[in-house]
Amino acid sequence: MGGPFFVDGEGKHSDPIDDDLALWIRTDRGLVVVVGCSHAGVINTLKYAQRLSGGSRVHAVLGGFHLGEAGETRVARTMGALTALGPDLIVPCHCTGELAVDKLRQTLGERVRLGSAGATYTFDGDDR
Repeated sequence: MGGPFFVDGEGKHSDPIDDDLALWIRTDRGLVVVVGCSHAGVINTLKYAQRLSGGSRVHAVLGGFHLGEAGETRVARTMGALTALGPDLIVPCHCTGELAVDKLRQTLGERVRLGSAGATYTFDGDDR
């Protein structure tokens, strides 16, 4: 999961985060996945979208990756998993956190573009 979330104030019952939402769109180049805050974990969300789509590759992921307060181990695991998934475009936003964005850029280079309010992305035959 994307963090220590609980359904009770005492922190005894983990929240399965069944209400975490994301949007995926199948394109000719693969899935475009738009996440909100990825409380269930961005990699979990991407793999679930792949499963729902019949195993399509991930072309792009945009949104918050909920890594702002993640430790180095979790950030490193996320980088490794993103590298393995091989998306062509990664757009981290809001709750991703500066450390994770820096690691993303170091690890995945030009595939990483910072997200911002009002940004527009077109996913057609030549969307790079």
